[in-house]
Amino acid sequence: MLLLENVAYLLIGGLLLYYGGDWIVDGARSLAERLHISPLLVSMVLIGFGTSAPELFVSMRAVTFGHFDISMGNVVGSNIANLLLVLALSAVIAPIATTRRLLWIDGGAALVASLAFVLVCLDGEVGRLEAVAMIVALFAFIFYRLKVDQADDEEDDETIETPKAIGLTVLGLIALPAGAHLFVAGAVGSATYMGVPEAVIGLTVVAVGTSLPEMAACLSAAAKKRNDMAIGNILGSNVFNCTIVVGGASLLVPMQVSDRFLTSDLWLMLAFTFCALYMMRTAFQLSRVEGGILLATYAGYLWFVSVPGLLLS
Repeated sequence: MLLLENVAYLLIGGLLLYYGGDWIVDGARSLAERLHISPLLVSMVLIGFGTSAPELFVSMRAVTFGHFDISMGNVVGSNIANLLLVLALSAVIAPIATTRRLLWIDGGAALVASLAFVLVCLDGEVGRLEAVAMIVALFAFIFYRLKVDQADDEEDDETIETPKAIGLTVLGLIALPAGAHLFVAGAVGSATYMGVPEAVIGLTVVAVGTSLPEMAACLSAAAKKRNDMAIGNILGSNVFNCTIVVGGASLLVPMQVSDRFLTSDLWLMLAFTFCALYMMRTAFQLSRVEGGILLATYAGYLWFVSVPGLLLS
């Protein structure tokens, strides 16, 4: 397959993932608001988890064809990109304030999910039993959040009419798997053509591409000073990635974990999660300076992932 065709697949797939994630979030959020679900829960569950749907479809598609490094790199790289790129850019636009309660519950869930993900991978495989446990843990957390948050009876002025909301949700459900198919095909084809290891492609191109919905939602929330939505989106997305994305893919085919993830990337993901949460804990906000530090760290991580990988390929 020619390189230009692979690039076209990447671009078209990325667009479908971006707009598919946008449609499903807008539609599902409006439907949820009409059911009077609290704004924080909407951002944590519907927006955070909804914008992670591309990661789910990409990982499931990748493991089906045996591209485990693409799937693993997608999850690990997406979690890192969410914190060091998406959240950092949002903080650079406007400092993001948070609360002790949000960090304790949702930040704690993101840290525990990341740690559990690392521990599950230590034997070199994520089996089906472990996958079921991860998915059950996610739904237990969602149930807990429903119990903790009180319903909000105030409807958002931007709520979409029900027929349009249903239509957007359906369009998103169609666009996401189609985009995932094209994006993975383009990523794998490009890796093969250029001799780049699949793990590098998964940790960079695929991870950033599937983080585009999170970036759009988070930057918009930051610009509108909706801090809970920005942080809830990122933390919810990372919890989703470490549980149902990995679990859903591993239910199809037990996911094999290569040595490079066991020796570096998984541990870096865990360290970056802790550092980002620690920064948010200081004065309970993520400042512009701290956002800049996270962006610089991400640039260093991309160099670490790409340059040695290319030299060793």
